[in-house]
Amino acid sequence: DAPIAVFELSRKDAEAKYGDAIYEPGSKKPDQLRLAHLPGVALLEIPSNWKLCCSLGACGSISIEGQKAAKEGKTPDTAVFVKGKKKELQMRFRVQNADA
Repeated sequence: DAPIAVFELSRKDAEAKYGDAIYEPGSKKPDQLRLAHLPGVALLEIPSNWKLCCSLGACGSISIEGQKAAKEGKTPDTAVFVKGKKKELQMRFRVQNADA
């Protein structure tokens, strides 16, 4: 039931601190980024209109729906999990309680 932290950083500061692996390469992003951090699991850029659960436990079960290559077209419910520098895995997922 780890907490999900959401915060904003300028794109310049975010790239200096975390690199560009927090979002899809080549994507056009605003000057101010909204980031979600799941300690020990993921750090990712999220759209400003996304609602997030306050913790992983509040989301209920999470099912993996499939995966896509980094260069394919953007799909909804895609997350970038970062481990080390420039390594990424993008996966489609669904949460049991999307309104939590």
